[in-house]
Amino acid sequence: MIFKSLLFGIWYLCKYRMKQKIAILFFGLMCFSCGIDQKKEEIPSEIIEPQKMKEILWDINLMESNLRRRVDIGEGTKNLQREEDLNFILSKHEVNDSVFDKSYNYYATHPELMKKILEDAIEHTENVIEELENEGDSTK
Repeated sequence: MIFKSLLFGIWYLCKYRMKQKIAILFFGLMCFSCGIDQKKEEIPSEIIEPQKMKEILWDINLMESNLRRRVDIGEGTKNLQREEDLNFILSKHEVNDSVFDKSYNYYATHPELMKKILEDAIEHTENVIEELENEGDSTK
C-alpha cells in the first residue's frame, strides 16, 4: 500500500516534468516519513531486555554444560543442582522466575528477537573462548 502511494507520487512528479532531483528527494522524504524501513517492535516493559536476556541465557547454558560433564552424580542430584543453579542465576541478574518465564515465552513467540539474542550469546561465547586462548598463549 505504501509502495503504491510512493510510486504514484514519483509518477506524478515525473509526469509533470519535475526535475529528477526533486522526484528523488520526494521519494526519500516519503520513505523516511512513512517508516518504510520497518520500525522495531516495542518490547513490553515487563519483559527482560534483550541484552540482559542474552546474559541470563549464556549463564544458563554455561551451567547446563557444567552439569552435563558431571558423571559423578545421578540424574536426581543433577535436577536438584540445576534448580539451585537456576535460582542463583536469576537472583544474580535480579530477576524472578515468573518474569523470566514470561520473557522467555515472549521471545519464543518472536523468533527474530530470539535469534538475535542467541546470535549475540554465541558471539559472546566466541569472545570468551578467544580471551581464554589469548590468556593461555601469554602464559607460555
